Amino acid sequence: LMVLVGAIADFGALGFAAQSLVTPVGGFTMVANLFFAKYWLGETISFLDLASTGLIIVGIILVAAFADKREQCFTLEVLNCLYKRKQFIAYAVCI
Repeated sequence: LMVLVGAIADFGALGFAAQSLVTPVGGFTMVANLFFAKYWLGETISFLDLASTGLIIVGIILVAAFADKREQCFTLEVLNCLYKRKQFIAYAVCI
C-alpha cells in the first residue's frame, strides 16, 4: 500500500518540480528501508549498511545540487528524433 501511495506521490511531484530534483528524492526510500528494518523488524544494522546508506545520501545530494533544474517539455516529434540518435541507441543497447 505504501509503495503505491509513494509512486502516486512521485508522479504528482513531477508536476511541481523538474525530474532531476524529484527522482533523487526517491533514493531516500533506501534510507527509510534501513531504519524501518531496524525498528519494525528488529534487524541489526552493520557498518556496511551505514556506509552504503551514507553513500546513497551523498549521491542524492550531489545529483540534486548539480543536476539541470530546467523543466522541459518535448513534443512527440522531438522525442522521436532524440530516440533515433546514436547516443540513445547505444545507451538503450547497453542497458
